[in-house]
Amino acid sequence: MVRSMTGFGRSEQKISSGRVTVEIKAVNHRFCEISVKLPGCWSALEEAVRKWSRENIFRGKIEVFVHFQPFEKDVKKVHINWDLLREYQEKFEEMKNITGSKEDFPASSMLQNEGIVHVEEENTDLERIRSEIHPCVMEASQNFLLMREEEGRLLKQELQTRMVQLLKLKSNIEKAGPEIKAAFYNKLRQRVEEFLSGTEIEESRLLTEVAVHAEKVDIQEELSRTASHAKQFLDTLEREGAVGRKLDFIVQELNREVNTIGSKANAASLSALVIEMKDELEKIKEQVQNIE
Repeated sequence: MVRSMTGFGRSEQKISSGRVTVEIKAVNHRFCEISVKLPGCWSALEEAVRKWSRENIFRGKIEVFVHFQPFEKDVKKVHINWDLLREYQEKFEEMKNITGSKEDFPASSMLQNEGIVHVEEENTDLERIRSEIHPCVMEASQNFLLMREEEGRLLKQELQTRMVQLLKLKSNIEKAGPEIKAAFYNKLRQRVEEFLSGTEIEESRLLTEVAVHAEKVDIQEELSRTASHAKQFLDTLEREGAVGRKLDFIVQELNREVNTIGSKANAASLSALVIEMKDELEKIKEQVQNIE
């Protein structure tokens, strides 16, 4: 199933010591990058939350926010890293000596420094917290995935429509093939006649020259590969798992074939069709960037 890389999921549940809210959101990213933000006293659970979140996520920049609202009766305790605070103060005094500043040490602002001060529940049972927040994280993850799948369904429909349009343009170019060859033959003959200034042209030699040059401008091979890549693209859309990277690679191959068609087929009748194909591919490429 095609899934978008963007999404949002939320869950709020009551646990023994308060209420927990988990929010998960994601934006496009080449790889899978998950960052977790927890209350300071739960920081030891970061890897567990990251592991739970990663179970069904393969690509995207994911942010997991875990908020905790304790019951009023719960006891809080303030912890201060005195060694780090003293080091801040020492460095501050050194700066004063160097700069000649008369300022006093901003002790009150140190209360906002999470590396120095953090608040936690007294006797926090992390194993209990771990088991209690797990359902909340998983529910948020499920809601997140549902949103990704819905957006992915819409992306899939649009990509299928655009790829079908690309194949129609390819068919129109194929239909114009005989006309292009005839125009090429007539143009080459005219140029040869002008060059020879009325000298009689040997038909067999002219045909040989035409064959040599026609091979250089023949686009049948590129058209066949375009059809093959398009089929592979549509087949990949039906597969399970993360398909975004493969789709992106196929689009690059399609773009290469269309560019070659454009450089070989110089007929004015084809220019508009090639431009339309490039426009469709650009739109397809933009949407593929959103797929996991």
